[in-house]
Amino acid sequence: RAAAAGGYIVAFVALFLLAAWTPTGQFLDASSLSALPLLRSEGWMTLYSSRGLVAIGLLLFAGLAAGWAMLAGRIGDGLRGAVLLIATAEVSRLLDSALVRPDLGDFAYPYNTFPSGHTAISLAAVVTIVWALPLSRGVDWLLIASVLFVGAASLLSFAHRASDIVGAPMLTGALVSVIALMS
Repeated sequence: RAAAAGGYIVAFVALFLLAAWTPTGQFLDASSLSALPLLRSEGWMTLYSSRGLVAIGLLLFAGLAAGWAMLAGRIGDGLRGAVLLIATAEVSRLLDSALVRPDLGDFAYPYNTFPSGHTAISLAAVVTIVWALPLSRGVDWLLIASVLFVGAASLLSFAHRASDIVGAPMLTGALVSVIALMS
């Protein structure tokens, strides 16, 4: 678990440095905003605006699942999930203000959006649900599809660049590994 946490952290830092701190990375990241133009019509944009609702729905479900696990006597499972949700939200928020994207030319972006908080917290919610509840394979896949939707909608609605979306599971994976190591 320690090796997994370390691997996620190294990958997260490497992705950020390559995507935000190199001209080629900034170019590739900016290019991700023009990917799949057929999926960027007004109708699609309306669908993508629901990414926040999907993330909130996952958070509510995760909170209920964690509470249920605690009421059922599986206090550790519920607490791990609650800690994961809080840690993911706080670390995402802190990184949003702490990380800086330098202006390296035409493809610079003056705001830090790395990692995608919506995607990170959605994945943390799914992990919390899986820790707290015995689920069937169909429900697992539906939850994973929800996280994929949040990530894709974040990119396709121009809210995030590709590196932001890819960095989110790295952050969540690191936090999951650390929490699992501590429990």
